[in-house]
Order: sequence, then structure tokens, then C-alpha cells
Amino acid sequence: MNRLHRAVPAILLAVALAVPGSADAQMTMGVGGGIVSATFVGDGVSDTDIQSRTGLSLGAWLAVPIADRISIVPGAHYVQKGAQSDELGFATATLELAYLEIPVLLSFRLTPAESSTAFSLFAGPSFAFEVGCSIRLTEGSTEVSEDCDDADADERQTFDIGGMLGAGVGFPINDRLGLMLSGGVDLGLRTLDTASDPEDIKNRAFFGSVALTFPVGG
Repeated sequence: MNRLHRAVPAILLAVALAVPGSADAQMTMGVGGGIVSATFVGDGVSDTDIQSRTGLSLGAWLAVPIADRISIVPGAHYVQKGAQSDELGFATATLELAYLEIPVLLSFRLTPAESSTAFSLFAGPSFAFEVGCSIRLTEGSTEVSEDCDDADADERQTFDIGGMLGAGVGFPINDRLGLMLSGGVDLGLRTLDTASDPEDIKNRAFFGSVALTFPVGG
């Protein structure tokens, strides 16, 4: 996690420098976290066997205005995903996945600039790099957790490309700080199964987050 925390500012800066913006634009940074409800979907997934897993997200994003009411929003987030199953009968098995996700979103503000409350819609691609994988078995009050076998990595997709869609509302706390509440869906577009005869198993997560916001640059 320490490496991740050090990498987030560098990632945001690199993406922001690559985004064309107005020279006098007032950028806004947000730092926060939230709750993720993740599961697997696809033709290779049985709805009766798979249940959602609740995880956490933590990260930062930078809103770079490029036009009236339109911003490019790159981010870097640590996100817990995966799913759980009772298929074993005697215990609940949970596949715990963790990713470093880098979304690059297009945000459209619905309310005018003079309004103190900002309602917005956002959408765009997200690039996810697996940074953790473990399997946890729970039977009553007994839990056993193991890291995914190295051999399993050959048959598991560790880089995912997805699409994010959501909405947010922001309002000021004082002259320098604001609060942003957002939620949406994060859909994986690549199957996680990379075996020779792969099944269609993709990530899907619903998220809700809270972020403190403050102006930077400008």
C-alpha cells in the first residue's frame, strides 16, 4: 500500500499533463474513498452460485476543465473487487481481488457555474492492474485465507479494461474545500479467464464514494 500511495500523485500528474486544457483553467482535486459491491458476470457465471463481495475504494482524481461545463477527470484508485460463493456447501469461498484502477473520465456539469451545488454525469474507460489476489474460506467462525497460487496467474487475467458510468453532486464546505458524493457502475470488458478454452467471466462493481475537493493551479 505504501508504494501505491506514492504512485498516485505521479500517475495523476502524468495523465493531467497529457490532457489538453485551458491555460487559465481552475483544476479541482478530489481525495476520498467509498464502498464497492462487486461480483462476476458473463456466460460462464451462474447467478445461483455467485454472490457479491463488499469492498473498499481509496484514491484521488483531478478534474481538468476543457470546455464550458466539460472536464476530463483522470484518477488513480485502490479498489477491492471479487465475489463469493456457497457452492462448496460446507463453507463460503470468497475470491478477493484488489486493483490499481486508472479511470480517464469525461464529466459534464448539469448545473451552471454560478450555482453552488454542482450536479454532474461522468463516463469513460478505466484501466485496472491487479495488485492483490487471495482466496478466503469461511465456515462458521473459522476463516482460512491464502494467496492465489502463482500458477493460477497464468489462467487469470491480471489486467482489465473497463467502462465507468455514474453521477455526482458537489457542494462547498468553505472557500477552499468542497464535498463530492458520487456513485455509478464499473463494468469489466475482458474475461478474467485466460485458459486455452476461456469462459466468459467479467468484473462488475457498483460503487459509492465521498471525496474532499479543493482547487489546484489556476
